[in-house]
Amino acid sequence: MSARIFISYRTADGLDKATALARDLGEVFGDDAVFLDKDDLRGGSAWRNEIHRALDARPILLLLVTPQLISAVDSHGLARLAGADDPVRRELEIALEAGARVIPVLCDGLNEPPDASSLPPPFDCIGELTWRHLRAYDWEHDIERLIDDALASGDDATMRAALETLKRMGEPYLNWAGKSERTSFDVDTVSLHVHE
Repeated sequence: MSARIFISYRTADGLDKATALARDLGEVFGDDAVFLDKDDLRGGSAWRNEIHRALDARPILLLLVTPQLISAVDSHGLARLAGADDPVRRELEIALEAGARVIPVLCDGLNEPPDASSLPPPFDCIGELTWRHLRAYDWEHDIERLIDDALASGDDATMRAALETLKRMGEPYLNWAGKSERTSFDVDTVSLHVHE
């Protein structure tokens, strides 16, 4: 099965957010529906080819826009975004070429996308795209918005299954001994024999 959501990020300051985002989206859509390089690239695989293959399937690309994504420089002091070999740049280029939907996700206090005129292609397109926030203090709300966006572009069966998962996740929890448990659970039916 091809991933429906691809998370692109700069490792220097986006890895923690990308990991948490993949975990939460995986709970709703299933882990196989969310591509995160650190979890989905297998040892010995040609990672560029695997990323290209995942993006050719036209998933939603969640581009985590962090301060380091924008300001990181290479060993020569040049902006990494401008380098043809920058992995995040390649992911965005491949996604756009494939016709994937791109959602810029603003993180770490960024309240609006950077000025498009200050960004090299293909990043200069993000000013034209509807963006979302991903904030620690409003995580659940921001995740719900991203889930809504993903559901709006999916097929009906996937949408129904994800909505059922969301409904189950919204059920109350019991907290005891540091563990969270749901208030109800399913038990297989067993025969009961009463002897008199």
